[in-house]
Amino acid sequence: MPNTTIKIDGVEVSPAQINCWPATLNLRLGGYSQLSCVRRRGTLPANDFDLINKDVQILIDDVLMFSGLFTARRTDYSTQGWVTTFQAFDLRYKADKIPFIDSNTQTDIALFNAPQDHQLYFASRSGMTVGEVVQACLEMSTIAGPIHEQGVGGYTVSGDTFTLPANTLSDLALLDLLPPQPLQVSGAKALTAIESFVNSVYADVFMFVDPNGVIRFIRKSNFVEETLTLNNCDDLVMPPNINVDIGECYGAVELLGQPRTESKWLSLSNGGLVENFTVGSWTPADWEAAKQSRASGSCTITDTLTVVIHHPGQSWGADELDQSHLKGTLAVSTTVVSGFDSVVTREIISNTASSGDYTTVTLDQALPATDFVMYKLYALNTADALVYRSYKITDSSIIEKLAREFNPPITYINSAGTYAQQISTPMGYVTTSSSEIGDSGISLDLDGTVIFNMPTYIKAGYQVPVDVGVWVPVNSGTLSVRKPAVGFEGTAYTLCGVENVLKLYQNDWKDPGQMASQGEYAQHVLDSVKDVVIDMDFNISKLWNPGLTLGKAIKLARSGFDEVPMPITNVNLTWNIQNAAMHTTSISCSNRTQAQPKLLPPERQSQGYTWGSSEVISPFTNDKQEGGL
Repeated sequence: MPNTTIKIDGVEVSPAQINCWPATLNLRLGGYSQLSCVRRRGTLPANDFDLINKDVQILIDDVLMFSGLFTARRTDYSTQGWVTTFQAFDLRYKADKIPFIDSNTQTDIALFNAPQDHQLYFASRSGMTVGEVVQACLEMSTIAGPIHEQGVGGYTVSGDTFTLPANTLSDLALLDLLPPQPLQVSGAKALTAIESFVNSVYADVFMFVDPNGVIRFIRKSNFVEETLTLNNCDDLVMPPNINVDIGECYGAVELLGQPRTESKWLSLSNGGLVENFTVGSWTPADWEAAKQSRASGSCTITDTLTVVIHHPGQSWGADELDQSHLKGTLAVSTTVVSGFDSVVTREIISNTASSGDYTTVTLDQALPATDFVMYKLYALNTADALVYRSYKITDSSIIEKLAREFNPPITYINSAGTYAQQISTPMGYVTTSSSEIGDSGISLDLDGTVIFNMPTYIKAGYQVPVDVGVWVPVNSGTLSVRKPAVGFEGTAYTLCGVENVLKLYQNDWKDPGQMASQGEYAQHVLDSVKDVVIDMDFNISKLWNPGLTLGKAIKLARSGFDEVPMPITNVNLTWNIQNAAMHTTSISCSNRTQAQPKLLPPERQSQGYTWGSSEVISPFTNDKQEGGL
C-alpha cells in the first residue's frame, strides 16, 4: 500500500495530528498545480486558520510529489457534520507572486535583439536565442533573488550571482531558435511572463516547476514516454474518452514581411523628373525670406482651437494658410517668467479672409490653455518658395508604387566615385559642371512631388544646376516565405484534406537577407499546427506514480493510439476514503501545442470495468455517489 507523508513548514506530521487528510492532488501544465486536504468536525469550526499560509509538502513512498502553500479554506455541511477543505497552490504560484522587473530598465519590460538604432540596444543583449533570453531573465537579480527566497529556481548562489541548475540549462539549450525580430519579455508575474514569451515562439514548449523548485521547459517531442494497456489487470485503465479536432489546423504557413522595394534613378536628364516651378523673377533672396516668419504680433484665443491674429500691413484670402496652400504653422506664446516664453506650435487647417488687419485661424490640435497672447506665423512665401525646390516624377506607374524607404537599404555613390553612403530613404543630388552633390534633405509625396529642402540653385553654388535627380524606392512586392513551398503537409492534410494556409505578418521583417531564418521560423510554426489534434481522458483505478512527474507522454496500447505518444497535460490523484481502490489517478493528455486553460478530469465509468467498487465516497462530503469523482 503506498505510503503518504505530509510535511507542514518542513516538519513531518501525521494526518491525525492536524486532523486533516489529503483528498486530491491536481498537477497541471500551463497553470498552477493544487492540493486539497480535508478536515471533518461535528460542529461548525470558527477558527480553522492553523494551516493557512503554511508551506506543505506531499511525499508518496518518500518521493516528493508536491510543494506549495496553503492559501484558502472552504467549509461545507454534510450528513456527518462540518467539512473544511484546505487548498494549496504549488511553487509556481509562489514564484508568480514576484513581479517581472528588468534589471536594466527597472520596468516590467525587457527587450532583447533590438536594432542598433533602438534606445534599448545593448550588444550583450543582441543575437540571443530564445533559451538565452530566458536564462538572462531568470538569472537577473531582480527576479532570481526574490523567487529564490520562495524556494524556486534551484540556484547556485554566489554573492549577487544566481546560476540556474543543470536541468534548467539543458532545457534552455534546446530552445535554440533565433527569431528574426526583436524579442520582448513583459508581464506582471515573473514566471508567467517568461512562459508567455516562450510560447510566443515555441507553441509546443511547456513550463513547470518541479516540487524541488527546479524550473523546467520541456518540448512536446522530448516528453518521456510511458506505456499503459487497456484490458490489463495490472494497469487498471478505464476506457478512454477521445476527442479529435481539426478546427485550428493548417496545412501550410506563410510569413509576410514589409514591402520589398527596387531603387529607381530619376533625373531631368533621363526624363524621369521635370521641374514643377516657374522661375520668373525669383532670386535667392526669396528663398531666404521664405525661411523667416511671415508675421508676428499679438493674438486672442477664442477657444483652444481658434486664434485671432493681428497682422498690420498683410492679408490672406480664405484658407490660404491651410496645409493645401501655404502650409501655415502658428507658434503661440505667453511670458511666464521675465525673459522666458512658453511656446506651443500647431498647424493651421483653415483661416478666414483677412479683415482690418485681423485673421481668424483654426488649428489642427487643441491648445493646452487659452492665456497665450503672442504669436509667430510661419508659411510658404507663395509659389516663389518652391522655385528650384519642387520637381515632379513623370512615370505614373512609378508614382503609384512609391515607398517611403528602401528595403533593403541601397548604396549611393556619386558620379565621380569619390564617396559612397548607404541610404534608407529617398536621396536627391545636384550636378554642376564640375561635381555631383548628394542631398538627403528631400521629401517625397505619394503624388510624385519631390521637394528639396534647399533650392538646387543654391546647392549648385548659386547657379542653374546641370542636372537634378533623385533615387526613390518603388514597391516591387512583399517579403514572404511559405512552408512547404508548394502543397500541404501534416496529418490534418493527409487524413482529413485540410488545405488552410496560416498567414502571419512580421512587421519587423525588412531585410531579404533574413529569408532563411524566416523560413526556419515558418516551418517551426507549421509543425505546431499541421497535425490532427487529439485529446484523451481516462482513469486508472490505482495510484500511478509515473503520472505524478510532469513531462511525461502516454502510449495507450489497445486503444487505437498505440504508436502516438500523447503528452500528459493534467493529472488528478484522488485519495478514495473507504473505497476498495485507495487511489484513483485521472489522466488528461493531448497533442495540442499549448496547454489548455482547464482540462477537467473525465467522468468515472459506471459500466464496463469495475476495479473495486462503483460506489464512491466523496472525500469532501463523505456522501455516497454513483460513479462520480
